[in-house]
Amino acid sequence: TGLACITLIAGSLLADMPFAWEAVILALAVAIVLVPLLGPVLAQLLAARLIDADHLGERFGQLFIIVLGESFIGVMMALSGLGTIPNPPVFVLAFVLPFAGWAIYFTWVEPRGLPTRPWWLRAWMASFVVLLFGAVGAGDAVSVLVTETWKQVVDTHARWLPLILLYACVGLVLLAACARRQPAERR
Repeated sequence: TGLACITLIAGSLLADMPFAWEAVILALAVAIVLVPLLGPVLAQLLAARLIDADHLGERFGQLFIIVLGESFIGVMMALSGLGTIPNPPVFVLAFVLPFAGWAIYFTWVEPRGLPTRPWWLRAWMASFVVLLFGAVGAGDAVSVLVTETWKQVVDTHARWLPLILLYACVGLVLLAACARRQPAERR
């Protein structure tokens, strides 16, 4: 973790660099932390049976709920002070999309539980990151689109929302594919 912090601090000193370098520095810092954590550390924790997959799965579900809630907050913050809703269809979409993501996650993924084999668990966690990036991106996009007229949305921004939603859907499908094959029994 210290090496990742040093990487981020060094990267911040080079803040005048183009955006691509900032993304590379952030990716490097994340990799410095995640590779060992998801590599040998995770394998050792699983071998010692120190990870309760059901409990960890519940925590991931709570994180997903928090991300979905943040999308609602983003929409409300964007609309605050306007006195009207410039784009009612996107406003409705701002509630339908998170509910659909919630329903899919808690129907297809969470009841099955996290896998207990190291490689499947790594794939599950990586898929969860894909889902979170898609959910955060969709929430952010909707909070911007709700403040614009429908014509502005279609003309300039609408091409990105389906791509972001596809990203979230890929995350959900990968999570369902990596989850346990049989639903976990609850105690």
